Amino acid sequence: MKILLKNCTLPNYKKVNILIEESIFAEISANVIRVKPDIEFDLAGKLVFPGIIDLSQNIFNTFDDKDKISNESRSFLKGGVTSLINVEKNLELQNSYDMNLINENAIVNLGESSIIDFFNDYSDKTSYMFNTLSIGKISVEDDDVEYWKWFQSRIIEIQKQSKVLFISMKDPGINQFLKYIPKKDYKICFYDISSPNEITRINNFKMEGFNFYIAFDVNLFFIYKEMIKNCIDEKRLSITSGYSNVTNIQFFINSLKKGLIDIVYSNHSPYMLWEKYELNKIGIPSSETLMPLMFELASFSNIRPDILSKVLCENISDILEINGRGKIEVGFYADLTIIDPERFWYISNNDIISNAKWTPHEGRRLWGVPIITILNGNIVHHSYDNVSFNQDDLHSSMLLERR
Repeated sequence: MKILLKNCTLPNYKKVNILIEESIFAEISANVIRVKPDIEFDLAGKLVFPGIIDLSQNIFNTFDDKDKISNESRSFLKGGVTSLINVEKNLELQNSYDMNLINENAIVNLGESSIIDFFNDYSDKTSYMFNTLSIGKISVEDDDVEYWKWFQSRIIEIQKQSKVLFISMKDPGINQFLKYIPKKDYKICFYDISSPNEITRINNFKMEGFNFYIAFDVNLFFIYKEMIKNCIDEKRLSITSGYSNVTNIQFFINSLKKGLIDIVYSNHSPYMLWEKYELNKIGIPSSETLMPLMFELASFSNIRPDILSKVLCENISDILEINGRGKIEVGFYADLTIIDPERFWYISNNDIISNAKWTPHEGRRLWGVPIITILNGNIVHHSYDNVSFNQDDLHSSMLLERR
């Protein structure tokens, strides 16, 4: 199948035409592309981003039947998310996933992290290129030399097992941890970051030459401690990254502008409200609102579209070395998120596709809505007038290719 997208605006404001053949970008040109396509339409200058590569924690735990998997996939596609990385923190849960069932029924591209049990010399899966480490706070005293020798040797062991390590860690442990990283060139991505101090400390080490990255939960731009008025609010708005303060949000926005935040992710958790109230489930549905929220934030904070493209798509592709995804380049897989910057959306629970069937952002009006999502060269979601396509072109998911 050949799809010709005319009059596209890239995140750097460059005007181009894009030809997709089969599953890849075949031609990207400012000039007229002379070809007879199967589908052709004029985007009239609308913004074209690479397909979003999103991070979530523990989401596979909710994928317990094929209908849930397929439906949740569609919620990602509606939001422009074409690839999902599950950053698991629980070894027992990781071993319980039926990955065959998930891969057979998911529509988005999937990748899965592997857990390293820091305090036991055990790693369940060493074939994956990235791993997860969650050790929380470090309470050992500074002068415990023997402990820190062991700690440093354990980090060396971990560095031998994978190219990238995802770490969830809070103050004050993070400062102590950073003193004992033996290799500067080893990639470490910190997530669950929720305070300016954590961002500042990590970036100080980056300036010293350490290969560190920060992944930031989109909800921290919009949900903060001051919103919590009672027990119901606390249960409804509970998120795995913790809460920020309203006074910190401008710091986070400035960090985004300056390139101090490398990845913004949804941390999507499709729990229904009754599960949060009665079972105390943590996490909120965020996939469908990730791009609209970030576009709204960018519009009112003077953040360029190319910065959004980097933190939602390009950087994670580079960090995880994902072959052929996260960029609009000839030869890459044709994953695209097309945004109408002039369309607005009054968010309503009734519009949510996710199995959660609700959103904490209900009633918010957002400018900039994903109108077309293309995955592997197939139009898998659209709300754009006068576009026709064959729904049977939806492809099953395939695992992210890794170097």
